[in-house]
Amino acid sequence: MIAVLGISAGFIYAVMGSITLESFGTPSPNSGTFMTGHVDVVVRDQGGNIVAYRQADNAIVSHGMALIIDSLFLNASDAAALSTHINTTNVNGEDLYSKVGWMSIGNSSTVPAWEDTNLGCALETAGSCGGTNRAACVRELSRVNNQSATAVGAGPNAQINVTAIATFDGLDCFSNTIQEAGIWNHPTVNTGHMFARNTFGSVTLTTTDSLELTWKFTFTDQ
Repeated sequence: MIAVLGISAGFIYAVMGSITLESFGTPSPNSGTFMTGHVDVVVRDQGGNIVAYRQADNAIVSHGMALIIDSLFLNASDAAALSTHINTTNVNGEDLYSKVGWMSIGNSSTVPAWEDTNLGCALETAGSCGGTNRAACVRELSRVNNQSATAVGAGPNAQINVTAIATFDGLDCFSNTIQEAGIWNHPTVNTGHMFARNTFGSVTLTTTDSLELTWKFTFTDQ
């Protein structure tokens, strides 16, 4: 699992005028706010029977970190260059593309890297990376399982769990080697920014199967 936000230990200082640094006392405790992720992959046949199951830890990429920073701080310098800031609102008046939730799947087994900006071989563009193109296998908007978006504890060691789920239809996404997934802030291929990527043991998806991605995020103050 990947920790993405941290609070450094050390002395707290105030700038007095423009030249004096004054200590406020003892070192702060070793603590931090962490976000971790985990993905479950389940393939079901047309009868709903599970025919394959995989799991993998999440890997947040540089654009994902930048999305976090941009959502928290005004006038922040991006941790990575983000070119897509689209002021489009949803029915709740929220900035649509500042939110993460569209998932995609692909064929590459290359280990996720910090600098990744796309899947290694997304099914919707697989023809460009030596695979079989599945243009109808578009990014799917996830649904958040509100039952798991609950707080555990308070103060130190407080925790909030959020689960996002998306389902891919085998009729559009059939493939013998699905082994990667990504989550985005935009529904259109080659648009927006990937928040996280992971790889897992290869699964086969036939035209009568379905593939469900369950992305679990845990926010913890430790």
